[in-house]
Amino acid sequence: MSMKAIKNGKEYPVGVIPQNVIDDVTFLKGASNYSTTEHKIGKWIDGSDLYEKTVSCGALPNSTGKTVPHSIANLKNIVEIRGYAIRTVGNTLTYPLPFVNSGNTSRVELTVSSTNISITTNVDFSYLDDTYVTLRYTKA
Repeated sequence: MSMKAIKNGKEYPVGVIPQNVIDDVTFLKGASNYSTTEHKIGKWIDGSDLYEKTVSCGALPNSTGKTVPHSIANLKNIVEIRGYAIRTVGNTLTYPLPFVNSGNTSRVELTVSSTNISITTNVDFSYLDDTYVTLRYTKA
């Protein structure tokens, strides 16, 4: 299977893309490169540049909330929030984030403001000691 980039109706096989087209297809190169630094991954549906950043958030809280600064300057719109929490001690256990169990008795909520990621739990999830949240967003 060959991959192609398309710009202005013209197809370019990946690996043979002229330099002036590279910025428009950066997402092909960086699409699966998670990073704790901001990087451009493509365009949003309104034509704005789309960025991604993964933030280390430490342990989940015990039946409460916590905030972690994301340090994104000029944030305009969050278009996707996702992550995971893992127990690194003893048996490894991983939860996707946000999380709601099937009985809706335990959950981990994620919200994002212009400055912080807020993580809220309604039960003790502090045994999940390593958490990462990945944000996709546009900038003003």
